[in-house]
Amino acid sequence: MGQEKNEGDGKKKPPVDSKELRKKEKKKWKEERKRSKAEKKAIKKHHKRIQTKKTNKRMKKNKRKAQRNNDHKGEFFLKRWFSKKKKT
Repeated sequence: MGQEKNEGDGKKKPPVDSKELRKKEKKKWKEERKRSKAEKKAIKKHHKRIQTKKTNKRMKKNKRKAQRNNDHKGEFFLKRWFSKKKKT
């Protein structure tokens, strides 16, 4: 009667360490991030696959043009030199 009964198998669990908790959360976050990236990549791949050759070329051209504008670079110098100028 003087003995206390322990819960379960008599082993006590140590309190949850905040470092362990952070590790678990980080691992969970990484897995979720990896899964979402893979999903986005699959969607993009499918979208590209269903386009025609002509559309693919146009998309590629527009992508390059957008990157050039974002980098604040002009067109290739030969294109600039020999392109038709607008009359003002």
